[in-house]
Amino acid sequence: MIKRDGESGFDKKEKGNALVKKSDSKLDKTEKARRASRVRFALEQEPKVDMYFYKIYRKLRLLRYVCVLLAALFVMTVPMVYSDHITTDNFKYLMKYINLQLSEDAEEYAPFSYEPSECMDFGIYSDDIVICTDSSVVFYDKLGNESLRVTFGPYEDPTMLISKAYVMVYDRGGNEYVILNNFKLLHRKTTEYPILHCALDDSGRYAVLTSNQNYSSEVQVFNRHFKQTNRIQRDLYISDLFFTDDVGGFGYTGFTTDTKGGKRGEVCLYDAESQKILEVCEGELPLRAVALAGRLKVLYTDRVTWYDMKGKELKRYTFNDAPGAFYLSGENTVICFEAEDGPSEFYTVLLSEKEDEPIRMENTDRILRVQWHEDRCYLIGEHTLAVMNGKVLSDSIADLTGLKKLLFLPGGKLMGCYSDRTETIVISESQTNLNQN
Repeated sequence: MIKRDGESGFDKKEKGNALVKKSDSKLDKTEKARRASRVRFALEQEPKVDMYFYKIYRKLRLLRYVCVLLAALFVMTVPMVYSDHITTDNFKYLMKYINLQLSEDAEEYAPFSYEPSECMDFGIYSDDIVICTDSSVVFYDKLGNESLRVTFGPYEDPTMLISKAYVMVYDRGGNEYVILNNFKLLHRKTTEYPILHCALDDSGRYAVLTSNQNYSSEVQVFNRHFKQTNRIQRDLYISDLFFTDDVGGFGYTGFTTDTKGGKRGEVCLYDAESQKILEVCEGELPLRAVALAGRLKVLYTDRVTWYDMKGKELKRYTFNDAPGAFYLSGENTVICFEAEDGPSEFYTVLLSEKEDEPIRMENTDRILRVQWHEDRCYLIGEHTLAVMNGKVLSDSIADLTGLKKLLFLPGGKLMGCYSDRTETIVISESQTNLNQN
């Protein structure tokens, strides 16, 4: 092979590569210059940043980071601090009202059926319908689905009390009572001596009347946490217990007997420290009493008497016939009678604080239960239902044989409770007609 003088082939190749790299470098510099020019142009086109809002933006960004940090600390510390409250029961309570069957439009209560029982009582607690029998208390939701059932007994004479705080069921003449809400059984207690009567108020306080070896009557008062706060013992027969918000205490009605068999009525009020603040002793037997607005109202077997808080009689209303079903509150008193003689066999007397004179209304049926709601009084008879509104008594409304109690639903609706079912009851504005749906 003949070699020529000058550069070798390898040197030429290297030289060519160097020229290519130099050309690429020039192109890169040109491209970078073009890109920088485009960036400068874009920046010149954008509006200038307002430093005031820029500072606010930075503060808000810092606040966001702080909130995220606090949320993380909250999630980590709360379970440790409140670990005692994180229980299965509380979780169930949280999920209780997540009912997929209840639509947003399910505002009205639907009628439903249940097993009949000889002893039954009905009520409403926190939007649930409560039915008490001799062996259980059952809660139903708006659709009639059973949400809770608590069993006991069987009780020979079950009695149910409902307040804003609790539902209480006790066996009158028995030795047990239970306290619950619409979530679970809260308290169950067995007494040493038979229970004669109980009372329950909206704050959760309750009183239990029994007897013991030394006294005819013993009243124990408990707070909402089921701890005993008061106890009184009296050698007399107490017939009724009641709470009074005026003095934060409680009271009772009762009677004593002498050696000759005579009876003397007695009404007493106690303050929160079990100190007697009022005692009224009369010859007749008191049936029920209520203390409200600085006055005491007592229903006796022959009259209704109003007292001030010093025991001074303010006024009275007397009657000759024996009282039957009645309703007693601070503002209104309704008493139903069965006349021994007169133009009508059955009649009702309304005593209102707004009226000076009693209002008498004739009935066509024997009244078994009296209920008051808002400004109306409902008289449940053996076969009919009548409504009192002020001075007006409606005619006896259509046949409702077997009706045991009315439940007053939201929106002014009525539900009638029977031994085996509930039915919606609609009363017209004139209160003279009633249809069952």
